[in-house]
Amino acid sequence: MAFARENVSTNRRFSKIDEEFPLRAILTVSGDQASINIGAAHGVKAGTQFQVFASAHAPSPLNGVTATVTTFSDVSSEVEVVGASLDAVPKSGWYLRVAQ
Repeated sequence: MAFARENVSTNRRFSKIDEEFPLRAILTVSGDQASINIGAAHGVKAGTQFQVFASAHAPSPLNGVTATVTTFSDVSSEVEVVGASLDAVPKSGWYLRVAQ
């Protein structure tokens, strides 16, 4: 039973870390494909959804815009952007934070 209690305690700690330091990425566009600079090695999987920010220091996400992982490798992922045209993404990219 001690192991089960320790496991629950560890899960709570990781949950708190996830809240304090959410997964972040940069979204860039090449042609008609949007991609991000993180992948499975960072905990990304198909269906991971991100909030989209215009800059790294923007106080709130772009209204109604999300990015969802469709395919991924170890170090990068392709995403589907909903709520905005890929033409709106600046060359410097958009900043993402995993949706909580």
